[in-house]
Order: sequence, then structure tokens, then C-alpha cells
Amino acid sequence: MKNIYSVFRLILLTILIMYFLGCFFFLWSGLFTSGRYTFFKAYNLDNAGGLYQTLTACYFSLTTLSTVGYGDLSPKSNYEMFLGMWILLGGVAFFSYIMGSFIEIISTFNQNLGNEDHTFELHNWLALLVRFREKPIPNSLYRQINEHYKHYWANDRLSQISGGNEFLAALPRQIKRSLVVHYLFDDVFYNFRFFFNPQKYKDSKFLYDIAFGLQ
Repeated sequence: MKNIYSVFRLILLTILIMYFLGCFFFLWSGLFTSGRYTFFKAYNLDNAGGLYQTLTACYFSLTTLSTVGYGDLSPKSNYEMFLGMWILLGGVAFFSYIMGSFIEIISTFNQNLGNEDHTFELHNWLALLVRFREKPIPNSLYRQINEHYKHYWANDRLSQISGGNEFLAALPRQIKRSLVVHYLFDDVFYNFRFFFNPQKYKDSKFLYDIAFGLQ
């Protein structure tokens, strides 16, 4: 649901920017129509209907923002070209943000799919247990197992660094241990500070190894 909202928000943001930027370009072009060959005159927009003008404005602003620029619509006067250059520069930054956001949404969606795959594997494993024992698992126990793993997958602090993560492996030893001990599990070691004493063993392999068994 969160991914759908994020996609909808990006689409709505693009539409709003496209519309208001097109209207601003029309307003800018209209300020300098006197005695000049302008966007309005080139495409006979002076006497066109409001709907056609709006569609033309949105089409032009979108193709310019996206740096596609088909060439069927283009600025004509120096003032329009000046504004068009700034729209192009802004379009590069804007669509870089849009693409980055879409990549993040896809990445999050893939992670969620991964959790669903784990759930499917869990159900298969439980089904094998039932087949082996030839009697059903009690509903209360079945729910407890499912709730445990849902909580575990949602709060797995080591999911992004376990399994030979290349970024973690490339870190120096001291930074790697600080990341795990003093960032990922700082609350755990703080709550049990009288036992673990993280300040004394802040560069110790002891706490680093323990962290991988705390999950």
C-alpha cells in the first residue's frame, strides 16, 4: 500500500509541475508578444480554445522537462528560449529525482516480495512437519510461529549486512565493529551495559561476535 501511495504521489507531483510550468511559460510568452514572432503566433494559439491551449502547454512543458524535445513545439523569441533553458536544467534535476524515487520504490517492493517468499517457505516447512507427524499443529501454536517470524523479518537488523555483504566486508575492522556494536545493537548493549561494558570492549571482537547471535 505504501508503494502504491508513493507512485501516486510521484505521478501527481509530475502532473502538477507540468501544468503550472506550462501555464507559467504561456504567461511569460504572452508578456512579450508585441511585435515579435513568438510561441503564440507560431502555433496560432492566440485564438485557440482554452482546452487546446492547456494541452499544448502541458505537452510542451513535459517534453521540455523530460529533455525529450520532439521539436514539434519550440520557443521562438529570445525571452522564450531563455526560460526554456532554465526549464531544461530544472528538468534534468527533477527527472533524476523521479528516477531515484522509482528505483527506491522498486527496491522496497522487491524486499517485500522477499519477505513473502520467506512466508511461503515457512508455510511449506510447517506443512512438512504436519505430514511427518501425521497430526495438525494446534492453531494457537501455528499463530505463535507465524507472529514470531513476521516480527523477526520486520526487525532483522542484520538482514542488510549478513551473508557476506560486500560493503561491510570492505570496511576497516574498527569501523565495521563500530557499525554493528555501537549503531545496530547500541540499545541492546546499553541496556545490558553492566554485563557487556561496551565502552571497555568497544573495539573487541567479543561484542561483534555476540551481536550476530542476538537477532
